[in-house]
Amino acid sequence: MKAKNQALKETHQEDAEIDLTTCNLAWSLLDCGKYEEGLALYKSIPTESEIKYLGMSRALTKTGHFYEAKKLLKKANKQFLESPSLLNAIGILHADFEYYTEAIKYYDLAIQAIEDWDNHHWILFNKGQALYALGCYEDALTIFKKLIVIYSDEPKYLTALGYCYLNMGYPEDAATYFKAAIHNEHSTPDVYNGLFCSYYDMNLISDAIDIALDGLRKFSDEDPLMYNNVGAGYFEMGWLNEARDIVDKGLMIFPDNEILINLLEEIEDARNIPDKDNDLTFMLLLILVATIKKLRLRK
Repeated sequence: MKAKNQALKETHQEDAEIDLTTCNLAWSLLDCGKYEEGLALYKSIPTESEIKYLGMSRALTKTGHFYEAKKLLKKANKQFLESPSLLNAIGILHADFEYYTEAIKYYDLAIQAIEDWDNHHWILFNKGQALYALGCYEDALTIFKKLIVIYSDEPKYLTALGYCYLNMGYPEDAATYFKAAIHNEHSTPDVYNGLFCSYYDMNLISDAIDIALDGLRKFSDEDPLMYNNVGAGYFEMGWLNEARDIVDKGLMIFPDNEILINLLEEIEDARNIPDKDNDLTFMLLLILVATIKKLRLRK
């Protein structure tokens, strides 16, 4: 009898290991953008688990099946009560719909259920992002500051702090955090965009152009705002031909980007009407920069 029980135990353990390996493989497929294949692999797993539900919901969300993903996560949440990961996933799903207030409700439930903060601190970060998206910069700042005390070198938290300060009107403080993120070898379009906006707000246009050019060299095929920032800097300096040329290059790669299209229109107006109201042009440029500041802080 003992031998039989031991054999059953070993069989269950082997099955669990196979299921975990399959889940990990399916997640890797999702990371590669193979959502249909990943979803099919998850569905082939006979046992129910949190990681399976999380993977399936991610695949469903990425393929546009938001309501199916929400239904699945709510079913999973009933089965695995007070799971921080599942509650967080429901919050993310609401955030994807831009229902940030509802997302915060689920993040708060997840935070209340957390016992192991080392593996779940990103849930608090998600709440901060939702608050940021709602324009509650001071509340978001409080959360990001709390996280940075513990995880002082985490680039995402440094970047988040930078954007909060930037949108609260403290570009000097914002620049400090964006520079720290770059110092920690966290080179992303978000960081370079944030530092450009910080320098621009401080009226350090030459420095803004330098960092914009650096960002463009690194991310020319990834982010249209890298072209916008260089173009806006050139426009501010009165270098209209150079501004037009760089925006044209950006539109060759990102032909439908509204920010680049709008900037090009302003540049062409300024070139065709040399005596155009400088105050109006300056105000339009300020509005443009304010817009790109608020676009940032991605998930």
